[in-house]
Amino acid sequence: MAAVEEAGRRVAATVAKLAAECGSTGELLRAHARLLAGWMQGSGFRNGCPITTVLLELAPRERAVSEAGRKAYAARLSILRDKLVADGFARPRAEALAVLCTSALQGALIQARVERSRRPIEVTAGELARLIEAERMS
Repeated sequence: MAAVEEAGRRVAATVAKLAAECGSTGELLRAHARLLAGWMQGSGFRNGCPITTVLLELAPRERAVSEAGRKAYAARLSILRDKLVADGFARPRAEALAVLCTSALQGALIQARVERSRRPIEVTAGELARLIEAERMS
């Protein structure tokens, strides 16, 4: 539980910092992907998201761990949602897009590990950014 809470704080702090530095959600996603890909590559593709790894093993059996995971993801989703709202999306749409972005990037981390490649992370973030930017412009 403590590991999930600490990882959740670190991820939220990173995403919040990027949200403040980046002009749009698309920029934030691309910047976060560069960080994630670099961290994974630096570990020889052994590391990934410690939150996801623990939750895959323990949730829903361990309620305290599951609750820590919900809080960790909620913090990240909240930051993305707020950035999307700032980009002009209505709150319900922003919430849905935040879930999509978070889920897609988590899957990309697993794929990057299996492929031992940055590409799944970078492609996923790039495509999400393009989709968001295209919807924002329409």
